[in-house]
Amino acid sequence: MGVRRRGSVRGPARSDDGFTLVELLVTIILLGILAGIAIPTMLEVRQRAQDGAAQAQLREALSASRQYYVENEQYTTSQPVMRAFQPTLDWRASAGVNDRMTTAADVGRIHFERDGRDFLVLGTRSGSNRCFYLYSRLVAGTERLYYASPPNAADCRDPWDYRFSTDTGW
Repeated sequence: MGVRRRGSVRGPARSDDGFTLVELLVTIILLGILAGIAIPTMLEVRQRAQDGAAQAQLREALSASRQYYVENEQYTTSQPVMRAFQPTLDWRASAGVNDRMTTAADVGRIHFERDGRDFLVLGTRSGSNRCFYLYSRLVAGTERLYYASPPNAADCRDPWDYRFSTDTGW
């Protein structure tokens, strides 16, 4: 039987000073893969939230416009009047085809245009630069709503150029 002395038996040489290059590369690759999955998902969720906020603003603007119509039996294109009905929205009366939602300043702004006594077009641009339009038409006392949204931001010009659908939404 041999006597062992402390520190005399040596195992294989091992360094606990840090990570190996392979461990670092694997970690970096895994973080890159996770970021590649998570970032597009987060951006899509953000875009949907911005679009939903713009649609909610249009519905709120439609409610205020309906309220004005009930009291006056016609729609208005007066910004001060609409601000009085719904002061939380940024109203802008459209002044024709060239006055459309073409700049970043139009994000969140409600554009409205009256076409005759019983027709109203509301539009806004979302934070994701997508445009949404609501077209309200009263026929024999019944309101018909039509929806439109151009496929890309460059098309946010004249809402009459788009086909309005009678679907339940955008």
